[in-house]
Amino acid sequence: MTPVVPSQPATPISQIPDKSAAQAKPIVVIAKYTDSCWTLVTADGKEVYEGIPKIGETLTWEARGNLSLELGNASGVEITYNGQSLGKMGEKGEVIKKNFTNTTKP
Repeated sequence: MTPVVPSQPATPISQIPDKSAAQAKPIVVIAKYTDSCWTLVTADGKEVYEGIPKIGETLTWEARGNLSLELGNASGVEITYNGQSLGKMGEKGEVIKKNFTNTTKP
């Protein structure tokens, strides 16, 4: 006769996290143009905008991992990054390049 060993309750396996929930929030950059400013925007490695918006125009771009912004007149645009105003990015006529990622601190 084989002895019967009482079974122990199974240890629960931790749930596998849902990949969509684990993904970081998107990067959102809003540009409000107060002066003429050449602009180049690259989102996740793809050029998504190149031009000179009209004064008073507001443009919004979104990316998952990286958003690169090049401005030909840094004082001509006010930037908002993920809801936080960064103001003007530089001086009149100053050319700047700014990279935004999910870990960029405003």
